[in-house]
Amino acid sequence: LRTARPENITAITKQATPWLAWITQQVSERQLPGELALIPFVESSFDPGARSHRGAAGLWQFMPRTGDALGLVRNGHYDGRLDVVTSTDAALDYLEMQADQWYEGDLQLSLAAYNAGAGTVNKAKRRAESQGLKGEYGDLSLPQETMQYLPKLLAIATIIDNPERYDI
Repeated sequence: LRTARPENITAITKQATPWLAWITQQVSERQLPGELALIPFVESSFDPGARSHRGAAGLWQFMPRTGDALGLVRNGHYDGRLDVVTSTDAALDYLEMQADQWYEGDLQLSLAAYNAGAGTVNKAKRRAESQGLKGEYGDLSLPQETMQYLPKLLAIATIIDNPERYDI
């Protein structure tokens, strides 16, 4: 995420304009926290054509295998990861499914798994629980990028909610 400078937040917000209201509506219809609509801010700077050096693609930065598992078609002519409507639906399905299947509805753990992979989070959760901790997000020992993921998402939400306060 290139948000070290306020002008970057402004530029990304402008890039998000075509999609943010629609994504927010999708999040709201599922009765999910509004901050989830900002995941593409962190993942791709709201660039629908974004591609990472690791192979992730689209607004939601799905890796090829994850996209395949979620039914996002990829062939020589089409990549569902780059389709904003299809990939948004898949991303929200994925977050809800992970939260329900593995984390007793805990979206913070689902967000960590979205970033680091469920295997990494599940292993860290088991390790924390074996040490007598609850296994919540703050209890886990995860890669630094993952531990910064939720705070970064919440910080962006706070800034977008009150840009004047942050001189943006």
